Amino acid sequence: MNPGDEEMKAPQEREHPKERKYPFPTFPPERGVKRRVLEYFIENPGWHTTKGFASDSFNAAGWESSVPWTKAIAMRLLRYQSQGLLERRRTAGKHEYEYSVTPRGEERWIYLANAEGLLYPTQTKSSADKLAAERRKSMASGILERHIEMTKIQLERARIRRILEEMMN
Repeated sequence: MNPGDEEMKAPQEREHPKERKYPFPTFPPERGVKRRVLEYFIENPGWHTTKGFASDSFNAAGWESSVPWTKAIAMRLLRYQSQGLLERRRTAGKHEYEYSVTPRGEERWIYLANAEGLLYPTQTKSSADKLAAERRKSMASGILERHIEMTKIQLERARIRRILEEMMN
């Protein structure tokens, strides 16, 4: 082998590929990630930090937390915040944030759960799936009732504002 032959090889033919500081995690492909994230925030109302959400999610799935996973989750939550599905506020830490679900996120969760057929217990086969579907269905009906009440309040405020404007003119 000549001295210049090593540089001539294609990258895939090199003997020692460059190792990453944080290797990419391998995980099974999953569907409905956005629905699951929103469902977590709906089931656990209030504000949650990225690290808290990551540890809860990893513990529930049986995975170990690592730096790439936590960063990936932080980026996903930031994306959902920019889409208006979550709201974010800064905590006492330097780059730490807390997230909470918005009404738009609740509506999106209902749409995704309905699109995946998870709100209808007749489409499921096992009793555990039927219980989960009933739980999701009751969560969706509670969300819709809250949204109807908020809409009624907004309409009433608009009506009062209109009456006051008429009285002022």
